[in-house]
Amino acid sequence: MPTYNLIFHEDGHGVEKRVELEGQNVACVFSALESEAASRLVEVWTGEQRVALVERDRSGLWTVQSDSRTVSGDVGTLPGEKSRPQQHANTQEAST
Repeated sequence: MPTYNLIFHEDGHGVEKRVELEGQNVACVFSALESEAASRLVEVWTGEQRVALVERDRSGLWTVQSDSRTVSGDVGTLPGEKSRPQQHANTQEAST
């Protein structure tokens, strides 16, 4: 099983810490993050590669940012679909 390293920075929501866990895939990190404060941003690493940045807001909505896209709720790129620009689901575009 892969090993995932969670890196938390001191950010006003908690202290700096590192957590190591094993799981079949990266989804295993969500159970470890449920006990963390809302709005706490965590880096998820496997080996020397950063896999994602993950954050849960106060309403319980997860935002997952990877190198290729940001997924928040059900927003994301489906297989075979052109990549969308990174944007948070709650971001509103300014009209010009």
